[in-house]
Amino acid sequence: MRQQLTSLQSQLSSKQTEADDIGRRDETRIGVEVANNLVSALSRSDEIMKLPRTLVLLTSVPANEQFRWEIEKIINNARAQLGGKTWLLLSGLPDYKRNLDAPLLKESGENGITIHGRNQASDYLMQVLGNGQCVIMHQTDQPSDQILTFYRKLDPTIWSDVHDTTWIDIGNDPLLKSPGCLDH
Repeated sequence: MRQQLTSLQSQLSSKQTEADDIGRRDETRIGVEVANNLVSALSRSDEIMKLPRTLVLLTSVPANEQFRWEIEKIINNARAQLGGKTWLLLSGLPDYKRNLDAPLLKESGENGITIHGRNQASDYLMQVLGNGQCVIMHQTDQPSDQILTFYRKLDPTIWSDVHDTTWIDIGNDPLLKSPGCLDH
């Protein structure tokens, strides 16, 4: 009887851990409000076409990969809706194991989203992602022009007419100012 009880407690604990993981994943989803703001803003071709061509680095801590993936999907879908004519060109950080001379960019380690860069595209993304007042947002002066120079050396045909760099750094939890604020 004691072994059965121990086994049942172990199963219950395992199921509780699974439920907690599912709940946490749902909390890190982008949410309808943020998604709608982002889609709406990126679909307004008159605003987006005023931005200079910009390299947008998009990264996340492993726990918030789902959130990063959803932002990437929205930006790529907006590009498709505009016939591929968007000025926001997505990329990840360089492969530092392979490209030893790549400029090292360090994640902020802050909760929420940090927009690294102070330029037209960075300010636009800061406004769009923070528009719902739900996501914790920060902004820095990083990244430097060195990252764009590095990418131009790798493939000058893609990056030659890119003028700015910004970095959407999805950091640690919590991403939201209050639990459940994306439910509205």
